[in-house]
Formats: sequence, structure tokens, C-alpha cells
Amino acid sequence: MNTESGIQTKHVRIAKMSGVNGKDRSVKFTKKAMITGAALVCVMGLFMLFPNLSGEAAPQTYREEGGVQLVGSVMAGGRYPAITVRAGLPVKWTIDAPPDAVNGCNSRLFIGEYGLEQVLTPGSNLIEFTPERTGKFRYSCWMGMIRSTITVVDPDTDMGALTAKAALTGPEPAAYVIPAGEVVLGKKQGRIQMAALRITDEAIEPALVILQRGLNANLVIENAALDSGKDVLLFPSYKMKAFDAGGGFAITVKPEGDFQFSTGDNALFAYVKVVDDLDDIDLGAIQQEVSAYRPLVYPESHFR
Repeated sequence: MNTESGIQTKHVRIAKMSGVNGKDRSVKFTKKAMITGAALVCVMGLFMLFPNLSGEAAPQTYREEGGVQLVGSVMAGGRYPAITVRAGLPVKWTIDAPPDAVNGCNSRLFIGEYGLEQVLTPGSNLIEFTPERTGKFRYSCWMGMIRSTITVVDPDTDMGALTAKAALTGPEPAAYVIPAGEVVLGKKQGRIQMAALRITDEAIEPALVILQRGLNANLVIENAALDSGKDVLLFPSYKMKAFDAGGGFAITVKPEGDFQFSTGDNALFAYVKVVDDLDDIDLGAIQQEVSAYRPLVYPESHFR
């Protein structure tokens, strides 16, 4: 749970029950309990070893030499690095793991797209593959709890321009219009208000949230997206990231002013409009305001 800047986050796992008999249910529960227990130990260990899990690794280094893409990354903050490469050229990817960065949770990573398993040790670790198709491909630790992505772009992409974009030092306008047609209003329950949202690969639904000022709000956000870029939410007003451990997010905030939030890949945005009284709003005016709003993309250095 993160309580900095007046915002709290915790992980939510969405579970479904199926119709099974008592014996099968017991066996399945035992297996699930063992897996969940191991995952909890892994997560707790990561928090003890790396208390600032929102810290990101340094941007990748990239150069081409002899028809090979040479990529360099550093493991940091208990997370795997994300990289971007071009399709059609072999890749030699060196991951530099500082002495205390490797543990039982992150020491084995799996890259399903390329059928690779890599054991990580302190120092330099070399991974070799040749990406043939474009897209964003997830890789993870052996438990599936620590995840990141390999983005493969077209062969003619200017990698220098991509690197420059990753090194942004200030916010830049996003080419995105927040859909304001569907709205969710905070539902007041005593001294709190609640709102439920859903993330898919295409949208945050709904993308317009209206909350009452000064009243603690619980945002329950289901994550139904397959793209790992949606496993993180960015809250620039709070300089904070929230991470999904599997299924979604539960976020508590005491809203005082309007704010945007987005998925970690800055592909999807939503807007939270804060009003004095939920029972007295001009919905049409709010929708018009949000439709005209242009969200911003913030650099990694903005977030804790």
C-alpha cells in the first residue's frame, strides 16, 4: 500500500468460482494457496529489498553494429527493464544486474514470444533473439509476478528519435481525446464515495469520473487488458505509479482538484472532475470541458 501524497493503492485480484465437487475444490484450493503463498513471499521480499518499487531502470542504450542490435539495460528497483528493438535484425541484449538486485523471485525470466528462459546472475547477462514480428510482447519472472515488455517496431523506425522521446524532461501533449460520453459518478456511502472502472486494451471505461471534493474516494479498477502496458497506472498530479499484481487496482484518494490518469504506456487516459456537490452538477458542461481537454505525457523522472 502506498500512502504518499494522500493517495493509497493496493492490489486487487479478481477471482471466479467454478462448480466443482468438494474434493476437486480442496485440491484446487490447496494448489492455489501454495501458489498464492509463494507469490506473497516473493512480493514481500521485493518490498523489503526494494522499498521504492515505483523506481524505474535507466533508459536502454542502443546501437547497431555489424547488422546486430546491441541493447543495454540495468535492473533497478525490483523491476525488469522494458526495451524497444527493430524487427528483422538479431538482438544482443545485455542486462546489467547490480550485486544486490538478483533474488529468488527475479532470478529466472521467461520470454514466451521467443521461447527463452534466462537465469540472471549479478553482473552482465546476455540474451540473444531475432524479433520477426512487430508488437509489444510481455516477459516475466517464473511466478509471473514481475513483468515487463519487449516492443518490436518496424524495421525502418528511427531509433534515435525513439531514444530522444524517452529522454523527455517535461510533459508533452498527448495525441489523445478523452471520451466523455460515458460517465461514472462517485456513489456516496457514509463518509466515503466509490466508483468502479474497467481497463481494456482499447479504453478506460468510463473515462470520465466525477467525484465530490474533500470526501475520501475509493476507485476500484478492473484490469481486463492483455497488453502489459496497462499493468501500471500513472497519476502525475500525485507523482505516483500504481502497479497491478493481477486483476486490477484499488485506489483511495481524497480529491481536492481535477486530475488526469493514464495507463503506463500512455496509450489510454481518463479524467477525474472534482465538484463541490455530486447532487448539483451540470453534466453537459463537464462533458464539454473534458472533451476539449488535452492530456499530457510525463517523463519517467516525474514519478517517484
